Amino acid sequence: MKKVLSIVIAAVMLLTCALAGCAAQTASEPSASTEASAETSASASAEESASSEANAPEDVEMVPVDSEYARVDMVNKEPEKPLRLAFLSLQNNAFFDLVAQGAELGKQLMAEHNVTVDYIVMGDTMDAQTVNTAMDAAIVQQYDGIIVTPFSVGTEAYIDKAVDAGIPVITLYGESTEPSKRMLFIGQDAYSAGKIVGEYVADKYPEGGKYGIVTGVFGVEVFEGRNSGFKDGLAKNGAKWEEVGIMESGDSADKVYSITKDYLTANPDLKAVYVSSGGNYGASKAIEEKGLSDQVISAGHDEVPDNLEYVADGQMVVISQDTMGVAVSSLIYMYNYLVGGVEPESDVIPSNSFMIDKDNVSDYL
Repeated sequence: MKKVLSIVIAAVMLLTCALAGCAAQTASEPSASTEASAETSASASAEESASSEANAPEDVEMVPVDSEYARVDMVNKEPEKPLRLAFLSLQNNAFFDLVAQGAELGKQLMAEHNVTVDYIVMGDTMDAQTVNTAMDAAIVQQYDGIIVTPFSVGTEAYIDKAVDAGIPVITLYGESTEPSKRMLFIGQDAYSAGKIVGEYVADKYPEGGKYGIVTGVFGVEVFEGRNSGFKDGLAKNGAKWEEVGIMESGDSADKVYSITKDYLTANPDLKAVYVSSGGNYGASKAIEEKGLSDQVISAGHDEVPDNLEYVADGQMVVISQDTMGVAVSSLIYMYNYLVGGVEPESDVIPSNSFMIDKDNVSDYL
């Protein structure tokens, strides 16, 4: 199993997020600060498993799952009838490749227990209409459970529609700031993740300097939360930082590349490019082509292979969110609820988060 250096989300932050009914937070609703921990993801998983077992009915036995990506135990019980689950995701950058890989591992696990998982790509646009159309179709097809990556405000009505139709819903990675009837959210607190990255950059350049931001889609909660957190993280050491721009990439690595080139051309003294969207490696590519890898750092999110290549060269740092572990575990949580009546220990479960730089990237390659 890969060794994972975790940054564990503080309990008070989790409580704040749970009360707000969301994972993504705006600048006006920052979560409590996070703190670095030497715990491994395995120990974090053990804590989650113990909590799930304690939450199980007395007549339900929980057993470990033979998967390095499982963060929760599974009920030792078979379904009374075949079950069908819909896993609704997007596909517009390499992050969703990891989501698909995790869902496939979970699908194989579920197949051993008479459960069919349909992995459905909703589209490539991260907006409410795309999600709602897919949710509506899944409701019509009467799936037993729905797992979805909603991200945007305006999706909560269709989540509620599914629940009202008797279909439990689990949301992943990012969701609306508005409350819904979903059973569980698993993912990273966006504000805190951005802040951790900002603090890393602040420590690297204690004198401050200029930076540019490449976001995914304006108004999407997960990106807005990350951006706000990053800016607050830069203030860690009290240095003066100047933002030269914030541009929208639509989660496209090609657009990240072109935006970064523009930032570098207009600001030869740039110190950092923060990419809160997917396609981070586009920024590192632009920096490398300009011959500025020793001067400018690219900072962002997710442990996708293209990112890790640049991390290994010291040109990028990323914070991961246990993408595949979240996908696999979401299916186990749904199975536990449908088959054993086991409710999650909380309605918000933070994913294991960890910074990856050139010093520890070998653990993830």
